Amino acid sequence: MQTLSSDRWQALLLLVLISSLAHAAKGAEPPVLTASSPYDYDTTVTRVERALKGHNLDVLRDLEVAGKQGRHRHIFFCDFEQLPEAVTTDKRIGCILPCKVTVSDTGDGVRLSAMNPEAARQAAGIGLKSLCIELRNTLISVMQEATL
Repeated sequence: MQTLSSDRWQALLLLVLISSLAHAAKGAEPPVLTASSPYDYDTTVTRVERALKGHNLDVLRDLEVAGKQGRHRHIFFCDFEQLPEAVTTDKRIGCILPCKVTVSDTGDGVRLSAMNPEAARQAAGIGLKSLCIELRNTLISVMQEATL
């Protein structure tokens, strides 16, 4: 299995950011979905994982990163029921999948963030609009459930 290097991830995120800024005046999709959590870091991570499972999403892996910027947990997930059709329809969907929610504790609160699949789809010119909108809505629901 080939994975994207951090340079490619950064390039994709930069592309999403630039595209989203260019379309901001038109009311386009925000590049990043965010939420604040009233819970501590560990509780928020547990609640995100529970919410993902509640939406029948499979957690592939999670990666903890700690440093000067605080603690961050990257939780990668996918909907394996929709994946075969998505990849068959447009292989470029691999630029967006798997999805990821990041839980961050930077000392001034716990925040959730995720790349908006619909904004990424628009920026990359990928088809599958309905799937990406559904993924965006699912991410919003997961983030809301985790922070209620």
